[in-house]
Order: sequence, then structure tokens, then C-alpha cells
Amino acid sequence: MKVNIMTKITTPAGANQVVITANVIAFVDQYKVSVRKTAESILELANVVYNAENALSKVDFTCFREQIGADKSKDSYIKKLRVIAKASARLNEFRGSLPASYTTLYTLSSLSEEIFTQVVADDVINPQMTANALAKYIVTESTPNDCLVTLNLKSLKDFEKNRALLAIESVCEKFKIELKSQLKVQVPVEIKQLSDRGSVAVIAGEMTDELEMAMGE
Repeated sequence: MKVNIMTKITTPAGANQVVITANVIAFVDQYKVSVRKTAESILELANVVYNAENALSKVDFTCFREQIGADKSKDSYIKKLRVIAKASARLNEFRGSLPASYTTLYTLSSLSEEIFTQVVADDVINPQMTANALAKYIVTESTPNDCLVTLNLKSLKDFEKNRALLAIESVCEKFKIELKSQLKVQVPVEIKQLSDRGSVAVIAGEMTDELEMAMGE
């Protein structure tokens, strides 16, 4: 009778048990080590680029970029490495848990100290994390409760400005948006509704070229 013996196996509880052999565990460990090394390499690359930019003249740094295959077409890549380098001090504390993605590391590095502290407290940082895992923190940090929108109407003719104003007032009323009155928008003396096409004819009057809308929750 042939007997198969496996060592160091893990059998998770459940109806469909999966046997994880020692060989699988060994490769998983190797993978995790590689991920850690990749994340650490990204930090090192970021610091090299950042130090080169600070130490070299503009001409020499341009030459440096060309030599590493990161010319002007790779400005986004250089920008991300620069941001990562500036945040490397706080990232070093989590070197063993960082994701192996310079885009995710860039997103993590872009967070303010306050938001980064919250991310740490929520135990979000891990090798498998993606930039999407930080989405709710970015919204919390960068989206204010109130915002001001300025509409430039200079390119419109006078009658078009009046039609635009009527449409804007309708939208503001529908969504309860404040249309600031201190702009001294001069409403036409008379606005005639053309019932056959539902359009508007301006009889007389002027208005300013800009409107501001304050929107908030």
C-alpha cells in the first residue's frame, strides 16, 4: 500500500477544506519577500531621483533623466517618485507592509499627516493594498463642504446671457444652490416668453459677464 505523507500542512475549517502544502507555503513566503523588496526598491529609486534633482544642475538632471529612460515624456513618473521621496521618512516605518506599486505609494505619500495617521490607525497599509483603498480618505481630505463656482459669460451675446441666466436660476432653484445676489446682476427690464417655441426674447436690459454660485451640503 502506497502512503503519501505531507508535512507542515494547514487545513482551514469548512466544508470544502483546502490542503496547503509546505511547498506552497515556501513559494508564498518567497513572493512576500519579493513584494517587500520591490516596495523598498521603489523607495530607494525615489530617493535617488530626488537626490539627483537636488544635487545636479538642470542640464545635468535632464541628462540624468535621459540616461535612465525618463525624459520629458515621463514627467508624471518623476513627479510621483519625487512625492514618494519626500514622504520616505514616514514610509520607512512600514517598509515590511508597503505595496509594490509606485502609483499606490504615491497616493499614500500624497496624504496629509493627519489623514496618513488615520490610515495607519485604520490598519489599511498592507502589501496587497491598492490606491482604491485610499479613495475614501482622499475624498475626506480634498473635498470641502462648500465650493464656489464662477461662470464666465463674456463670450455670449446679450440675449444668450439672459437665456443662460434663466437656465442657471432654474438649476439653482431645483438643487437649492445659492446664486449670489451681491454681484449686481441686472435682470432685463422685460423678458417675453415665446410660447410657440418655449424660447425667450430680451426686450431691454444688461447684465454683468460673471455669475457666482455657492454650493454646499
